[in-house]
Amino acid sequence: MSLSRGMRAAMAISVVSPEGKLDMIQLSARLGMQSSNRPEEVALVQRCLSAIRDRQSRPYYRGRLDGRFGPETSSAVAAFQQDNDVTDDAPGEISPHRQTVRQIDQRVRSAAEGGPEGLYTGFEEGLSYA
Repeated sequence: MSLSRGMRAAMAISVVSPEGKLDMIQLSARLGMQSSNRPEEVALVQRCLSAIRDRQSRPYYRGRLDGRFGPETSSAVAAFQQDNDVTDDAPGEISPHRQTVRQIDQRVRSAAEGGPEGLYTGFEEGLSYA
């Protein structure tokens, strides 16, 4: 299938289901505080950033998995970008065809395959961290 001029395929990102299964989900548009975000895509990013750990072994995102791109989600994205030297997205924002998505995907895959940071898979709707 070919894409029309000006159209680009959605970028896929890996996510681990509550059962521990690695799956791919499409991210179709830019996500950020000033964007009209698709809640299911924001929830995907929240889930991924809840699963991977920062340099202090804490999840990047520790809020509710609510599908809202608010200050807590933006801060988690910005911290992830800083820790992973991502500079082609605006801080705290995610674009489908840029490095933030690729780095999140890589970290989720690495963790799911037994990478050094491990992977948190205890997802529940409305989960929040202390």
